[in-house]
Amino acid sequence: MVHRAIRNQRKDFAHKISKQLVDKYDHIVFEDLQIKNMMQNYHLAKSISDAGWSQLISFTKTKAEYAGKIVELVNPYGPRHAYVDIKYQKNYR
Repeated sequence: MVHRAIRNQRKDFAHKISKQLVDKYDHIVFEDLQIKNMMQNYHLAKSISDAGWSQLISFTKTKAEYAGKIVELVNPYGPRHAYVDIKYQKNYR
């Protein structure tokens, strides 16, 4: 019974946050984290599963599609490396 209540609270929270994101933004970007791989780290697995990242992304995608908005998953390493490359080119040419 307690587990169901906690699961419902997490689900309700994900619904509320996803609705706020879709209402406020036309283009929503999430890092495309490898959550399943991250769950293999037993030190972090409980915290990661408690956060409900996959559920939030799923709810946001569904609501955004219905509202005609865009949800994009980006490579978490892409922007940082692109910035480093640009900085390197500017400073060392």
